Amino acid sequence: MVALSSLDLWRRASASGDGASGGGGHSYSRFPSDFPFHKRIPGTRFVVDGLGAQCAGDWSRAYFLTHFHGDHYAGLAPSWDKGMIFCSQVTGHLVVGALGVRRDFVVELAMNSVIWIDECQVTLVDANHCPGAVQFLVEVPEHGTRFVHTGDMRFTPVMKEDASLCNFVGADAVFLDTTYCNPKFVFPAQEESISYIAETIERMMLQEERSQQRTLFLISTYVIGKEKILLAVAERCKCMIYV
Repeated sequence: MVALSSLDLWRRASASGDGASGGGGHSYSRFPSDFPFHKRIPGTRFVVDGLGAQCAGDWSRAYFLTHFHGDHYAGLAPSWDKGMIFCSQVTGHLVVGALGVRRDFVVELAMNSVIWIDECQVTLVDANHCPGAVQFLVEVPEHGTRFVHTGDMRFTPVMKEDASLCNFVGADAVFLDTTYCNPKFVFPAQEESISYIAETIERMMLQEERSQQRTLFLISTYVIGKEKILLAVAERCKCMIYV
């Protein structure tokens, strides 16, 4: 079982760079009184999706990033040195490759495996959102507490069968993505939506062959998150996708 210390990792990362060494004694400052409660795991110094000036400071060296969307990684830059960024492998590659954060400050964690970080047990499970998106399951043995932080999560019934999630039934708190948590929102399954888009474009392309017209299909996207749609269209319509 893997056991990590965010402070030790941060000290080594700081010492290997151009900045001042993080060696020697270390004392944490207190969390600000107005620190966003939903970005901190109770009983720990773990900060989740809090990398900007308001959340990143000397009160923590353990920062957890659920996924690579701008509203969650805001604050990351090549100059980042506040602490260690714990995330999935996909997200870690993007943080380093796209944002230029030094790899020394990024720790890519395996999925569905218990990892000890600062004497707490952390497990990453899929969030069914964009590539690399995860939910963090945190157990704090010192206090006998358990917490689930979903990040941006798209619920699917298969999650009820996930062994790691099942172990957290009855958790002390769930930090839940409630963007569409309202009965008025009824969405089809992700697979159904993707199939509908691909079928619609295929049907229009077949109609164009008969009418000798050509339509430019634009699929709105951002950094990551629409790959499944693009692949489905390319495979079903046997066409090239230009980005």
